[in-house]
Amino acid sequence: MLHFEIKGGIRMVILLLFLHAYQPQLLAQDVIFTQWENMPIYFNPSLTGNFKGNIRLRTKYRDQWRSLLGKNAFNTSAASFEYKFNEGSKRKLSLGMHALLDNAGQSLSTNSYNLSTSISQNLGDTKDAHHNISLGFNLGVVTKKLDLEWSPGTEPEDFKSKISYPDFSSGINWQYISQNRFQFQLGSGIAHLNKPNVSFFETGTVRPDLRYTIHGVAEVPIMAKISLAPSFLYFKQGFFDQLLFGLAGKFYFKANEFDFLQLGLLAKTTQNFDGRDVNVFVLSTMVELNGILLGYSFDRFQSTESNAHEFSLGYVFGR
Repeated sequence: MLHFEIKGGIRMVILLLFLHAYQPQLLAQDVIFTQWENMPIYFNPSLTGNFKGNIRLRTKYRDQWRSLLGKNAFNTSAASFEYKFNEGSKRKLSLGMHALLDNAGQSLSTNSYNLSTSISQNLGDTKDAHHNISLGFNLGVVTKKLDLEWSPGTEPEDFKSKISYPDFSSGINWQYISQNRFQFQLGSGIAHLNKPNVSFFETGTVRPDLRYTIHGVAEVPIMAKISLAPSFLYFKQGFFDQLLFGLAGKFYFKANEFDFLQLGLLAKTTQNFDGRDVNVFVLSTMVELNGILLGYSFDRFQSTESNAHEFSLGYVFGR
């Protein structure tokens, strides 16, 4: 929790100027997960229902910069649920829900609750190689809370410690699937299409920048039980952008496509609001067995010599 001992008028003016000037920077950047494929509907609602099975559950937890910030470290929790209504047909309608809790230190917290839907169409015979295209939409409600301690009589009259607003996003995804495990997909999502007001001041107006996401992943079999999986995620929101890319090896326990162990090495290149390039190296691992998914990634920030840890847990029904 931030604590301000503001007793003079000049200090009060300085704080108000700071809050007004840096609200866009404090609120502009959305959460980014390293193992984005384990929370896909957060980045692109058209990925709702993009799995084999009837029901998919996913949970995530990310802890970042604890070695630098201690108890003010950034941490994020998320959970999602997806259901496909007509599995097995060429045209599929899917419904999903996801919730997110993000704490930027002890002062700024964000809660979001979202409902996503997508419709996908197979192009070609599902018994053979085919293409698939899907469209998705997401409607959510976001609540942000800024927890500040003010000295008596210094809190501005128009300051709100808690705000809520609707949020709308959409996306599209194209996927190719063959019978020998070779597949690839390319998709894009746009968030904050309704441009809500996210100001903590009743008389202020702060509109979030649109969040653009482009992602791609492929699987290339090189042996009966071994595949290579290159992937990338490009994320841009206002002055902030990030490119995550890398290569993973996928080892199947059996001659099917469900139970596997995946090990990957990735890199992130990021440009912050001050124009600095931040290089991050990532070790990522996932294992899926009998519908249960476990995932872990380790991010190493070179410039700050700090780390981030990310955990994933999930289950798929109806395979």
